[in-house]
Amino acid sequence: MTLARYSTDELERLISEEAGGGEFVAAYLKGVAQTLSRHPAQYRGFGPYWWPLKALLVEAGYSQFGTEIDDDDALTALTYETPALTVAAAYAFAEHAFSTGLLTSPSHTVTFTNGETGTYHVGDEEIEGILMARTVLTRGGRHGEAT
Repeated sequence: MTLARYSTDELERLISEEAGGGEFVAAYLKGVAQTLSRHPAQYRGFGPYWWPLKALLVEAGYSQFGTEIDDDDALTALTYETPALTVAAAYAFAEHAFSTGLLTSPSHTVTFTNGETGTYHVGDEEIEGILMARTVLTRGGRHGEAT
């Protein structure tokens, strides 16, 4: 099944409300990169929009979160005609995740183009590896000891 998208009209309204200038995409990507550097688990809040957003991050030179796209279907279905629309859609999805307490949850309810809903599980092996490494470092790299 194909994931449903936000309407272009909704996203253009969001851009005009949030943009405040012509550097919306660059500023948003920079902000995402800064946030994820401090709190990498928050990538999960973008749900299926993580993949088109990650592609834009990589294209803009932010490769510290990896460069692999693990869900080509979401990338294809949710990449809009312009980077600004794609960023606005990712922003809208993450804002909803934040408001419902799912900012770091890997599971999100999504709607498909046929109107049905289902659960989308986002899992980026590269960022999950970063999270695992930070966990090991935080615990002092000890194996077999309870902390």
